[in-house]
Amino acid sequence: MFTQKTTFILGAGASWHYGYPTGEDLVNLIIIKAREIENFFKGVELQWPFWPKIADDEQKAHFPNTNNADALVKQAVFKKIASDCNDLAKRLDHVKPLVIDFFLGQNPNLQKIGKFLIAHVILDLELEHYHPGSERDTRKNINRRKALLQSPKMEDQRDARDIDIGRYGDAWVRFIIHRLAANPERLLENEVTFVTFNYDVSLERSLFTALSNIERFN
Repeated sequence: MFTQKTTFILGAGASWHYGYPTGEDLVNLIIIKAREIENFFKGVELQWPFWPKIADDEQKAHFPNTNNADALVKQAVFKKIASDCNDLAKRLDHVKPLVIDFFLGQNPNLQKIGKFLIAHVILDLELEHYHPGSERDTRKNINRRKALLQSPKMEDQRDARDIDIGRYGDAWVRFIIHRLAANPERLLENEVTFVTFNYDVSLERSLFTALSNIERFN
């Protein structure tokens, strides 16, 4: 167990091993997601009985004292969301920031849609990562294949199709779990702290899942 005070400071590289994006990859995924949502709200049928929360929030902010049954209100709200997504994607594409955080700090008007898209992308990845039977589970890191596909070497791109990503030992949290659980009677006395700068809960989920599968901790 951890008998001396120990602090782990985690950046995006820690989550990369569990299939989540690095800061730069997150920016690229947000651009893609922003374009998807922009196109959706440009083409959605106004009479369709669908009123997502982001549209509800926009309506309350910009069109108070209206109800969402009004087609003109819907049209204005949808147009605003599509415009915000377009603005965010366009600016990100021009700036190409290394991380999304500083960019949103420098563009206050885009913070709301930016935070929404961060959550959207991370939750999509989480759903895919923990889906039963998916290639993307806690034992496999899909980023290994992506790295090969993005390589300039043709042999790496060919290998990406057949490589067994489950053979990589990317689940580094297991080493911490081993230390935490070394003395079951004193689990809560471990002198360990985690500081994470990540948006995902891969660390929390790994710790919870592993420890809850050890009978002594039931």
